[in-house]
Amino acid sequence: MVYVLNKTVIMKKITLLITLVISSALAFSQSFEIPKNYEFKTEADYDKYESDILACVDWLMTSPIHKEVRKRDKAVTFLAAYSHDNDRVNPYLDKEEFPFLLNGELGVIYIASWTKSCLTQNYVNNKEEFTLRATNQVIEYYLANQLKIKKGKGIQLFVDQKNQGNLASFVNSKL
Repeated sequence: MVYVLNKTVIMKKITLLITLVISSALAFSQSFEIPKNYEFKTEADYDKYESDILACVDWLMTSPIHKEVRKRDKAVTFLAAYSHDNDRVNPYLDKEEFPFLLNGELGVIYIASWTKSCLTQNYVNNKEEFTLRATNQVIEYYLANQLKIKKGKGIQLFVDQKNQGNLASFVNSKL
């Protein structure tokens, strides 16, 4: 009888934990708001929106591709405006070596990850580290959304390398 009771208590705790995690994720995904009337002309403009862009990046990387499509489009536009002509965020974009960049959704995740890396590392561009991190993020996003996302050219090769434990050396060989 004690064993059954303990098993029931454990199951209730697990259910509570799962509920809390899901609730937190939903609250976070709904809490991100895209700023209005933003413009990026000076360094102060970029500084003003750093926390917003980090929230945007996190939202883009964790939100399913088919949910809140209109908000996703606005978030991508905000990220593009922030990243374009921003000397502090300079992602390595070689579409021949990383052909998945030609897929719009995967390219966005790559740039989002690279942008977050630059902002959280005080604008130090570490090409090898940031490219590997961004590629890993693209793979995770692709695998989580592969039923809804158009197959990215060349992405499966990167997935296979990751599964074999060779992603870091594979990515570095392309830099």
